[in-house]
Amino acid sequence: MNGIRDLTEEYPTPVSIEILSSSEEDNSEDEQSAGSSLKWYKKVNKYRGRGGHPYVCHAIATQGPQRKQTRYEDVKFWPYIGPLQPWKTPNGVQWSWKEYENTIATCTKGKITVARCTEKDPWKILWEMDINDHLYTITWGYHPFTCHPLIVTAGQKGLIYILDTITKECLRVLRGHGGDILWLTSHPLHPHILASTSYDKSTRIWNILGSDEPKIPLGEYPNENFPMGDADEGNCLFAILAGEGKGGHRGYVSCATFHPIKNAIATVGLDRQVKIWALPEFPKPKLKPIPTPRGYRAKIIFVPVFSTSRLHEDFVDFVDWLGDDTLITRSRQQVAIWQWLGYRRYFRPKDPLPQNIDPSVHDYNDSGSFMPISKYPLGSDCWAMNASLHRPFSPTTSELDKMSMDGHILTDPLVALVAHRVGHHAPEILLFNPLLAQDGEPPLPPREMRARSRRDSVASESEAPTSPVIGDTLMETAVEEPEDPAPAGNGNVNTQSVNVDIQQDIITEQNGSAIGPEPASGSGSAAHVGITPGPRNRSLESWRLVASDYQALVKYNSKKGWRMFIGGTNICNVAISPRGAKWIVGVGEPGTVFVWKLDD
Repeated sequence: MNGIRDLTEEYPTPVSIEILSSSEEDNSEDEQSAGSSLKWYKKVNKYRGRGGHPYVCHAIATQGPQRKQTRYEDVKFWPYIGPLQPWKTPNGVQWSWKEYENTIATCTKGKITVARCTEKDPWKILWEMDINDHLYTITWGYHPFTCHPLIVTAGQKGLIYILDTITKECLRVLRGHGGDILWLTSHPLHPHILASTSYDKSTRIWNILGSDEPKIPLGEYPNENFPMGDADEGNCLFAILAGEGKGGHRGYVSCATFHPIKNAIATVGLDRQVKIWALPEFPKPKLKPIPTPRGYRAKIIFVPVFSTSRLHEDFVDFVDWLGDDTLITRSRQQVAIWQWLGYRRYFRPKDPLPQNIDPSVHDYNDSGSFMPISKYPLGSDCWAMNASLHRPFSPTTSELDKMSMDGHILTDPLVALVAHRVGHHAPEILLFNPLLAQDGEPPLPPREMRARSRRDSVASESEAPTSPVIGDTLMETAVEEPEDPAPAGNGNVNTQSVNVDIQQDIITEQNGSAIGPEPASGSGSAAHVGITPGPRNRSLESWRLVASDYQALVKYNSKKGWRMFIGGTNICNVAISPRGAKWIVGVGEPGTVFVWKLDD
C-alpha cells in the first residue's frame, strides 16, 4: 500500500457526462417518445458518446514518487458472485461472499495489488505482494474444497504463480511454457481448470490440483530431449494446443477464453488467426491428488475445429463468447461480432463434451464457416490493451428489488474498451451493447436509370437520366438526400443484410475475464494514425467515459515532481464488475487508476 495515494478529496472529479450541444439535442419528438421507455443501455447511441450514460468518475489514484512508476498490465474483478459464488465461506475469515464482491486484482512489474470498490472509498487498497517477475496477466479462481480465493498471475519468465489470498502464500509455481505468458483465464464452471497463452505459440490447459512430476529413481538421469507435453509439469498439465503444424497458431497467442458451458476454448493471436478448439473431458478435482505416473504425457491437440484469418486484417488480441455460437473479437483497428456456423456439428444441447475432435481440413484450413453480424472500425490503435465483457444475467428476487431502486443496473451484455485516439489527451473508456449490433446502414435508394445493355452501363454519367425507369416511362421521383450518407465501403462492413437476434443466444447465469469508439474527426481522426476509416455502424456507436479532470491532475502532480504522461491516453486496461456493471475500473501508466460508478 506504500506509494499509492488517493487524490479524490484533493481533486474531486466531476460527472463525466458532457452536456450536449443544442444541435445534438435536436431530435424528432417521435424518436424521443419511442426511446423514453427504454433503459439507457438499450438505446442506440446517437450522440457520439458524449451523453446517454449514467457513469460518474469517482476517483483517480496514482502512485507517489517513492516508487518507480510503472504501467498496470492487467486488472480483473472477482467474478464468482450470485449463483456462481463458492459453496461455503473459508474457515476463519470475518467476511461473507457478499462483502467480497467488487474486489479487484491488478498486476504490474514485480507486484500484485488487491483492492476493493466501496461506496465510502471507491479505491481501497487491501494488500500487496511483491513477485520477482514482470507480470503481464492476472485472473481469479478458488480452491474447490477450501473455497480460498486464488489469484493466478504470470508474465515475462514464463512461470505461473498461484497465490492464496487468505494465507497470502504462493501455493505452487507452474512451469513449462517456452516464452513469456500473455494471458491467463480460469474456467467459469470449473475453477481448478486454467488456460495460459504464450510467445511459444501454444496454449496450455492446466489442472491446478494435479501432482508434480514423478521423482527420478536413484541412478537415473532426466531425459533432456523430452517431447512437448512430457516435460516437468506433471499431471497438472492437462492438454496442449500445439502451435505451428497444420492447425496451430503461427504467432504469439494473445488471448484465450473458455466456452461458458461447453468443453471448448477460443484463441486469437498475432497471426491474425481466430481458432476454436474442442477439449476432452476435464479431470475431476481431488482432495488428494493422484501421483503422476512415470511416462505421463498431456494430451496434445494439433488441429482446432475452426480456424480463419478472414475476420480481421491485423493482429487479433481479444476474444470472448457472447452466446453458444456467437463471439466477439478485436484487432488493432476493428471489432467484429460473428457467428460460428459449425457449432451444432460439434456440440449437442445437453452435452458439454464435443461429439467429434477430428475436424475436416475445411474447418481448420482458413475456414469460411462463419457469418459476420457486425463490424466496426475503431479509428484508433488499441493493440495489447485488454477489453472487458459484462455478461448478461437473469436477476434474482433480491436483485429485482435492488434494481427497482436503481434503474441504471445492467442486465444486458456490455463491452468496455480502451480508447487510444491521437489528439485526445483525456483518458477514455468506450462502452457498447452487443445486442444492438446490426449490419451497418441500409442501401441508399436508386438514383440512376438501370442500364439496359452493356453499352448503356458504360455510358457517361451525364448521359444517364436522373430518374428510375418503370417499363418504358421515366418516373419523376423525389429522392431525399440522406442526412449522413455512409462513405464508400472498404470491406469493414458486411454487405449482406443480416438480421440476427443475438439476444436469443446470449448465455445467462453462466459466468459469474470492445466495441468501439466513434471514428474520430479533426486531430484525432483515423487518418492521423494511418487507419482507413470505414462506414460508421451507428448501432455500435459507443458511450464514452471521459476522465475530464485528468489534465488538472497532471498539473497538480507536476508541481510535486511526479511524472505523468501528458500526451495520449493514460488507461491501458479496463474491467467491469459482474452482475450489474456498477463499477468500471481503468488502469494504466504510470501507475494510475480511474474508477467510474453508476450514478444513483
